[in-house]
Amino acid sequence: MTRFLKIGKKVMQLAAVVAALAVLFIYAMFQGGFVSWFLFYSVTTLALMQLLLLIYPLRSLRAERRLTAEMLSFNGSAEVDVTLKKRIPLPLIYVKVRDHQPYGLREWETSAEALVFPFFQREASYSYSIKGRRRGKHTIDYLRVRSGDLFGFVEKDYDIPVSSTVVVLPRMRKLANWNTTADNSSEAVSLSQRLQSESVNVAGVRDYTPGDRMANIDWKVTARAGKLVTKEFEAEKGEGYFLLLENALGTTSESFETAVEFAASLTEYAYQMKMPIGCGVTASEQLLQHPGTSKEHFQRIYQSLAYVELNTDTEASPFLRQTPGLEALIYVTPELSGIRIKELKQWAEQKRSVIVALLPHESGFSRHEGVEALRHTNIHIYYVQPGEAGFEVL
Repeated sequence: MTRFLKIGKKVMQLAAVVAALAVLFIYAMFQGGFVSWFLFYSVTTLALMQLLLLIYPLRSLRAERRLTAEMLSFNGSAEVDVTLKKRIPLPLIYVKVRDHQPYGLREWETSAEALVFPFFQREASYSYSIKGRRRGKHTIDYLRVRSGDLFGFVEKDYDIPVSSTVVVLPRMRKLANWNTTADNSSEAVSLSQRLQSESVNVAGVRDYTPGDRMANIDWKVTARAGKLVTKEFEAEKGEGYFLLLENALGTTSESFETAVEFAASLTEYAYQMKMPIGCGVTASEQLLQHPGTSKEHFQRIYQSLAYVELNTDTEASPFLRQTPGLEALIYVTPELSGIRIKELKQWAEQKRSVIVALLPHESGFSRHEGVEALRHTNIHIYYVQPGEAGFEVL
């Protein structure tokens, strides 16, 4: 039906052009004189251009899209260059181009639309900006072009398929007040101290580079060498923390996004502290990343967190049930259910270190009777509050 409507529209446009020429020809024949014939031939030239536009296949246009970056940090920007190419050398008075821009990449200050006047030129280009507004994988599928004549008699559009993919990493916030002392252990130690002392060993030293943590400087070797040197850490055999993100419980998308942001922030903290860390989700038995300390390893974790989604089809965790060979676990969740408490207790009974980072649910912190019971096991509970300054341990 739509096809017949388009054909009918083109027939009406052609009939309007022919009718206008016929009226002008009759006027010139009866009126005579230079002005009337000049008007006729001028309009005839424009009419021929309209006829060429009417038969011009916009599907013959080709488009290229080049991005300065295919992976963006949260709120990071990139430039997009769009080039339109004509394969048929017929004139086009104007072409209105609008690139398909997903909401997660939309930059409100710049427009993905442009009006170009190629005429006989074989190429026309323009550029605009995108911004990483939403975590995940975003695809720019097509480019819409529209062309017509100056009087609006002929107008046509076409979607040119050209695909580009941009990955937006999760937002990373500062971990404010991170050295909060845990009150559920007989020996008062901070969470950051617990993470660092249990998961890493000193492997050697290297020259100090700007940005290294002052606490990691080996002052004895510095005094002997006469220059600043920094300790290098490696994971102990069979050790290293594993970051487990809850994505199987019936939580809201907003609280889940907050949990993903905290997981990314904790991963960034581990990178700065040179602590080995892995990554996984409860709804899968596969490890997203094994514990490691290299820069490439942490980049892979960030990408994994960019792709992770909610999966409410299951409640029990295949990951926790299979009990992979990991000694320490950081469980990040906005909700602590009874079945998850049971699975965490099974981990703790195997003399494994378990840390629970509990984020607020839509009704506040999800407190459960079993939380107090967990405090009597080898499980440490930390309440994490998101704020303007970052995540704060309560």
